[in-house]
Amino acid sequence: GLRIVGLTWANGTRYAGGNSSGGGLSDAGRDLVEALDESGILHDASHCSDAALDDLLSHAKGSIVATHSNSRVVLGTENQRHLSDDHARAILDRDGVIGLNLFTKFLARDRRATIDDCVSHVLHFCELAGNRRQVALGSDFDGGFGPGDLPVDLDHPRKLGALAEALAEAGFSEEDMAAFAHGNWLRVLS
Repeated sequence: GLRIVGLTWANGTRYAGGNSSGGGLSDAGRDLVEALDESGILHDASHCSDAALDDLLSHAKGSIVATHSNSRVVLGTENQRHLSDDHARAILDRDGVIGLNLFTKFLARDRRATIDDCVSHVLHFCELAGNRRQVALGSDFDGGFGPGDLPVDLDHPRKLGALAEALAEAGFSEEDMAAFAHGNWLRVLS
């Protein structure tokens, strides 16, 4: 069944402002958040504007996830498409999970991203969480863009092992890598 709902996309919806449009939750958005909470459905903060995410954090009762969002600090931008440390901490404090987005422009500025850029975002969120159980491989690796829009040496699903190897070099155990690959999502979805 339905487990996660995102209230908006970049340009916003009748429920919430998007990362390109701004604005908070509408009255219909607050009603939807309440209905989703009553049904035990998780909220996806990816694509929320800052104001919409602030409203979501103040109205939602349960866990919030970001299925495909990266760090503003690591990327060096104020673009609302990416999570500020304050918003990331708020999601993590609610036992949520943040999913790494592999779109190259969301990992590095002014060049094609590398696997090291991926690892930097993962480690930053793990540091904010104080653990390795709340960061995972995110969505948006499913055909919405071409191989050239993915990090160097990570431009095909068969190459995901290279990310696992880089995480192992950064100190991830086998258990940590399994959690990143799928376990952290399974935990929050259950």
